[in-house]
Amino acid sequence: MVNQRRNGASPLIAPRSLSHLDLEWSRQESGLRAPDTILRLTAQNFLDVSFGWHHAIEDGTAGKIFHENLFEVLNRTERAEALPELAGHLLSIPRTSTFTLSQEQLVDLPIFPAFLLVSGWENLRPPVLQGPASPTAALWAPKQRSPYLTRIGIIQIPHQPLQGVLEARRKHRTTVTSLLHALTLVSMADQLSLEKAKAFAGETPFDLRRFIDPARLDGADPNGVFACLISTMSHSFDTGLVSAIRKQLQDQTDGTLSDGLSTIVWSVATRVKQEIPTSWAAGREDGWTIESCAFGQCAIVHGPAITIDAISTADKGLTITVAWQKNAVDDKVGERLSMDLKMWLHDLGLEIA
Repeated sequence: MVNQRRNGASPLIAPRSLSHLDLEWSRQESGLRAPDTILRLTAQNFLDVSFGWHHAIEDGTAGKIFHENLFEVLNRTERAEALPELAGHLLSIPRTSTFTLSQEQLVDLPIFPAFLLVSGWENLRPPVLQGPASPTAALWAPKQRSPYLTRIGIIQIPHQPLQGVLEARRKHRTTVTSLLHALTLVSMADQLSLEKAKAFAGETPFDLRRFIDPARLDGADPNGVFACLISTMSHSFDTGLVSAIRKQLQDQTDGTLSDGLSTIVWSVATRVKQEIPTSWAAGREDGWTIESCAFGQCAIVHGPAITIDAISTADKGLTITVAWQKNAVDDKVGERLSMDLKMWLHDLGLEIA
C-alpha cells in the first residue's frame, strides 16, 4: 500500500489496515486471477493505492516496480481522475500481458551432488529415521492449515528518530534489515522459554535480477521485470548466543536495551549484514510525492512463523509490518514483538539524534 499526494495536500499519518492480505486468489484456465488494484482519492489531491500480488507471480521488487511506474505516470498526468485506465477506483491492466520465463530458466542455479544428497535425505527419509528436531525449529508455532488468517502489527518510525537509527547503523557498519534480525532475536529470546526455544533461525530474501543475462529477456532490463526472482539467505542463532541474551535479560526490568544487550545486538547485526541487500526508498520534490508506504505478507503456513517487512519513504519515515498466522502463533508474542521493535528503534534513534 502506497499513499501518494500532490504538494500542498494534507499527508496521511498512518497507512490503512492491510486486511486485504487475506483475500482469496481464484485459479482460472489462464492462471491466477489477482485481487483488484484499488486507487482511491481519499482527499483533495490524495491517492490511496492498494496493490496485492501473488508470490508465485511477483516478488517484492516487482511490487516496487509497479509503484514506481504508477508514480511516473501520475507525474505525467495533470489530474488522477483523467487517467483513462482508472475508473471506479479500479486500475485496468491490459490482459495482453505475458509472463516471463520461470526463475530457473532465467537464472543459472548450480546444484551440486552433495547438496542433492543432503537435501534429499533430510526431506524424504521416513519418519522412523528422523532424528531429533533442530534446536532452531519453531515448535512453539506448529503448522496448521486453518484458520488461514493473518494477524498484523504495524510499526511507524518517524523521520527524526529514523535518522538516528540510520546514523547508528552506519556507525556500526550494519543495515536496518540486519538490525531488525538482531532486535527480533532479543524479543523472542525474552518471550519464549528455554523449553520452547533453545535457538532461533531467520531468513532474508534477496533479489536474483542482478544475475540475469538480459539476452534471456530479449534485451529487456532485468531490473524492470515483473516476476518472482528471489532466493533466501538463512541465519542461525545458536543456543550459546540465545543463552547469552537470556542471561543479559535477567537483570532487565524496564524493557530497554542494557549496554550488554546493545553489544550483542550490534554484534549479531554485523554478522547478518554481510549476507543481505539494502532496502529501497522513493520520493520527489515536486508533483506527486509518496507520503507513506506499508508492505506486508499474508500468513505463510509452510514458511516462517513470523514475517517482518520494512519499507521506507524518502525524507519521511520507516514502516515495519509484523505478520503471523492466527492461532499458530500466540497473538501476545506478535504484539509484544511489534511493541519491542517500535520502542527499541525509537530509543536507538533518539540516542543518536
